[in-house]
Amino acid sequence: MNRSYVRGVHFDPDKVGLTGTREEVLDAISTWVQADSGRLLWLTGGAGTGKSAIAHTIATRFSFLQRLGSSFFYTRGQAGHEPQGLFSTFARDLADLDPQFRQELASTIRKDRALRTTSVSWSLFLVLLPLAKRLQNVLAQFENFLVKPSSQFTMPGPVVFIIDALDECGDAKSRRVLLDILSTRLKDLPSNFRFVVTSRAEADIETSFSKSSYVEARRMGDIPRSCTERDIRAFLSQRLQDFNVDLSLLTKKSEFIFQWAFVAAEYIAEDQPGSDWEERYDTVLSSGSIGDEGPLDSLYRQVLEQ
Repeated sequence: MNRSYVRGVHFDPDKVGLTGTREEVLDAISTWVQADSGRLLWLTGGAGTGKSAIAHTIATRFSFLQRLGSSFFYTRGQAGHEPQGLFSTFARDLADLDPQFRQELASTIRKDRALRTTSVSWSLFLVLLPLAKRLQNVLAQFENFLVKPSSQFTMPGPVVFIIDALDECGDAKSRRVLLDILSTRLKDLPSNFRFVVTSRAEADIETSFSKSSYVEARRMGDIPRSCTERDIRAFLSQRLQDFNVDLSLLTKKSEFIFQWAFVAAEYIAEDQPGSDWEERYDTVLSSGSIGDEGPLDSLYRQVLEQ
């Protein structure tokens, strides 16, 4: 099955964070993008801490500015969500952004033996792209789909690439080459390319990025709890404005996990047969950690049981 261009992996404007929340980390990422201080910013944190919402927000911001090269939001187990689909997807999106890159990319594909006798228009090239057999592996895709075509890249200003949930990209073995490229080879790309990567702190990702001189790490756990508490309360206040709930109690119950607040609010607010909102509110409040089960897993269990 071909993985050359993966659909359904791009940013979704409907998944951005609530306006006015996470402003500190969003501003820090935007400042980093504008500065000439590194190639890759790694945003890491536990499940449910809001990394993906931040990634969708950053992608939306830079898409509006016409500075988004591409975005890839991984989901474990989904078809095409493997390392092999990343750089070819990036290349096609970048070709839509910059005509010069499009021309260079088409030229690279023409030189491929499988396509050498074919007259390639841009629309036909998009069809023939999956047939470039020589470019099947991750390293070859990086070199032929990004490095070579971007050697003459002249678009001024930063160009941003988003990779969300890198830890969902297969297992440690399958993403080894991709991690090596991200931690050692981005210097081969134009200096105005910026990569923003989110993931949990898996051992292989932590090891690869910690050794790189041009990777800057930002940890969700370093965000002051007062800021996270403020943002979660703001989200709950907006989503549950029509319900007489105790915002302070719900905010405390979340244990600073954004996904907990999202699940709780959606469950309380969504009309469900056989229960009223007060009963669903009581269910949320009664959820609690059991053994190794954290607050988010406990809430999921409680909701599913109901």
